[in-house]
Amino acid sequence: GLSNNITNLTMPHFLSSSNFLNTSKELKYKFYYSYDVPFLANLEVNAQYEIIGNEKIKLLGEERELTLVQEKIFSKAVAWKEVNKYWLDQSGYVWKSEQFISPRLPKITIEVTKKPS
Repeated sequence: GLSNNITNLTMPHFLSSSNFLNTSKELKYKFYYSYDVPFLANLEVNAQYEIIGNEKIKLLGEERELTLVQEKIFSKAVAWKEVNKYWLDQSGYVWKSEQFISPRLPKITIEVTKKPS
């Protein structure tokens, strides 16, 4: 329902949010994004992850201590460079994110109010 939807995202199969918390070094990966309008197939995006540290955030009036992970993304093909942020609990569950999913769209913020059971 966006003006520039992701139609396919190819990423390393071993990449998961729990990987962020189990490493003390920076992680680097390549992703491939495809979009519908305008059509763009397999845009190569380089990503570098870094654990910033613990941070207290409020979700629906409740304060949670979460780990902030920063993702720096860059695509040379379309001169796209952004910083995404993810707030994870100890199990690697993402409670909040601020993400750029397309070079044509503004930042999207997602907050989970209740962890699925």
